[in-house]
Amino acid sequence: MTFCTNCGAENKAKHKYCVYCSAPLHDEKDMKEVSKKLKDTSLDYMPRIATDYSNLVRRNYLIWYLFSIVISLFAYIYLYINFMDLNELDRLTPNKEGPSLKTDLNNLILELVLCLFIPFYIVVVYHRKYKLLNDYFEYNQKKQKIIPIEARKRTGLFILVFVLLLISTACLTIGPVLMSIYYAPIFLAIFLPIGIVLALVCIGIGIYLIYCDYIWQKALNERILMINPNAEEKLLF
Repeated sequence: MTFCTNCGAENKAKHKYCVYCSAPLHDEKDMKEVSKKLKDTSLDYMPRIATDYSNLVRRNYLIWYLFSIVISLFAYIYLYINFMDLNELDRLTPNKEGPSLKTDLNNLILELVLCLFIPFYIVVVYHRKYKLLNDYFEYNQKKQKIIPIEARKRTGLFILVFVLLLISTACLTIGPVLMSIYYAPIFLAIFLPIGIVLALVCIGIGIYLIYCDYIWQKALNERILMINPNAEEKLLF
């Protein structure tokens, strides 16, 4: 671990800049070299200033979710807007180190169209959406209170739901079939409860995933307010 000589915050050894105050991190032996660079006012050590906050707005996840239930196309539009907001966040407060938040929106449109034909591909898009914000918070922690779930955990839960749903469907199908073949109610008594329990577990995890998406938007909204306390809240567009 490395401690910032400017604010005293604890940072990971791999970080080159403090995730709290953005000051350059260095060892004592590098003091002279860093001081010289600071005196030269190198642009690498100057904060990037942006004053156009008009496109940096907060989103209401619940409104988008309700519209997505009625018209599934809204779910894809909301995803597109998420990446658009991340691009704007990257423009105003880019990572000094670590990955960029920027996404090619033209390629994203193609990916969302692909999701219409290969529904499972949506997992890849969601994973990237979470990973970008996870990485941004890692290198720009500040006083962020709301942190979204890690991308790999959300992806793992989604895959788990898919697997359990397949098993549940199989149990609910196999039980009646075996009973009709062998005329033995025992098959129904075994497979039916398992199928129902797994289906309920899937519903529970599904509700939790919806909550995770809500927290993701809340976390982004919180960071937007840190940058611009007057950021407008958009219900839809």
